[in-house]
Amino acid sequence: MPDALSLIRDVEPEEKDGIECQNCGNFCEEGTTICPLCDEPVQLPTLNEYGQRLPIGLVDESTNPHTLKKEFELKKFDWQTERAASKTWKRVMRREGTTFLDEIIVKLSHTLKSLGGTSLEKHNIDKKMQILYEMFPGDVFYMYVWLRVESLGNEFALTKVKCPACGHIIQEFPVDLSTIEINTRDNIDDIYHEITLRDGFEAMGETRKKITMRPSTFRAMVQGDVEDDAEFFANVFKGSVIAIEGMPPDTTLTDADIEQMSPRDRALVRGEVDFMSGGPRWDVVINCPNEKCKVQFDHLIDWRFSNFFRLSSPSLMRRKP
Repeated sequence: MPDALSLIRDVEPEEKDGIECQNCGNFCEEGTTICPLCDEPVQLPTLNEYGQRLPIGLVDESTNPHTLKKEFELKKFDWQTERAASKTWKRVMRREGTTFLDEIIVKLSHTLKSLGGTSLEKHNIDKKMQILYEMFPGDVFYMYVWLRVESLGNEFALTKVKCPACGHIIQEFPVDLSTIEINTRDNIDDIYHEITLRDGFEAMGETRKKITMRPSTFRAMVQGDVEDDAEFFANVFKGSVIAIEGMPPDTTLTDADIEQMSPRDRALVRGEVDFMSGGPRWDVVINCPNEKCKVQFDHLIDWRFSNFFRLSSPSLMRRKP
């Protein structure tokens, strides 16, 4: 009697013409750059293709209309810089609530030379850290990957990757970091997105269904317990909402608002938050080499500094839906 997995593999996938949209899965005509269904880029550029530019950038409010300033410059993470950054990290660790995300800020603060065409050479470390905390997460993570490639190269080996279906162990799986896809925004209007919830939530006596979002700041990500998925999502979500239908301009989203939301609305928002954050996509698609399995699954690169800044990394896995 065949098992369910083998029966699934026996079904030939439907062949579709065109290019599959990386955002919504819609198949678009060849040559299409913006998906007509979700109005997002059909294919994302790689790190190598996008180069030394921030995926989103700094909002330049001095120009009319506002523009995004994308220039950045880092110095390599050499031994002297690493020693200095380690001293700063020991100091920062004494603060309550410090997490591995703060370590990314510390390391970048010691290598950041300029942003948006402005030199930061005369800024002290604490000032640079403040600047980095107020940036979009995707931009911070992009510079972090860029620093890793500049310091150690683009070769990155995942070790002892376990297939979630059959348990087969892949001793070493090579990853080329320069091919990581980058979610970008090249227009100031593209960082704002209005979404409509299916069920909505009650606020000031009325049901609110429309909210306007933009990427949160990195600071919003590090508030609270980043290991708690629900709390992490709530902090990033609250930091992303800039307007609520029918509410005063300065109204912010609260935990009580999120608690009212239906599971379907929260699932919708999670997808929006992930996509709007911008920057590198950390998924690596792996095909199990076991001839009796060959299941495709997603592997999430472990980007904690101690793992990411070495030539191999322990495994984190997620079954591909």
